[in-house]
Amino acid sequence: MTSTATTDPTPAPPNPPPLSPPIVDPSRAGLPHPLLEAPDPSAGRASLTVERSFGFVDICGFTSYCEHYGEHLALELLIEFRQITRAVVARRGVRVSKWLGDGVMIVSLEPALLASACAEIGLRCQMVGLDTHAGIATGSVLLLEGDDYVGRTVNLAARLCDAAGLGQTLIAGPLDGLPSWLDTDPSVLVDLAGMDDPVEARVLVVDEAVRDAFQISGPVA
Repeated sequence: MTSTATTDPTPAPPNPPPLSPPIVDPSRAGLPHPLLEAPDPSAGRASLTVERSFGFVDICGFTSYCEHYGEHLALELLIEFRQITRAVVARRGVRVSKWLGDGVMIVSLEPALLASACAEIGLRCQMVGLDTHAGIATGSVLLLEGDDYVGRTVNLAARLCDAAGLGQTLIAGPLDGLPSWLDTDPSVLVDLAGMDDPVEARVLVVDEAVRDAFQISGPVA
């Protein structure tokens, strides 16, 4: 009987990748280990300059609300504000840096993402009867201990939030790549507490169709 060769339908496995070179402990290889070096008396405190966008969002009239309705209802208000904020920042890809009592500080690498997050927080808060205002600034800051920021840009964003009107977001600094449902009004000079000179700022504006979807009348940002 003549045998017939058959072809194996399973392709041969590819050649395995070459092994990675072994990790060498510098101290055992006779090389200086950076974490084991002797201290240098001339070396100053380490700091890192980074570029970030900062947003502050506050509940408007929270102190007055506490006075009129008491601490327990005020606490419920804060819980709802934080739930809305957490959901929005998770979806928008930005990060809560810290909670500030009746407000929040949000950080992003992209100004447009931060603007989108702050605008959506404002929309969703107003939908449930919470009035907010916000400030956004972008620039260089010092990174402190890996999780906090020091510099004029942070202070500027906080002061812009303080100066913003009811339901308003004030922005200073670059803001490229805004989505189609967001725009800004022309720049105006704003006097801010603690700032030597007036700051050029713009008002963030949400598209009317988006406001209508949230059943909100008037300019909201």
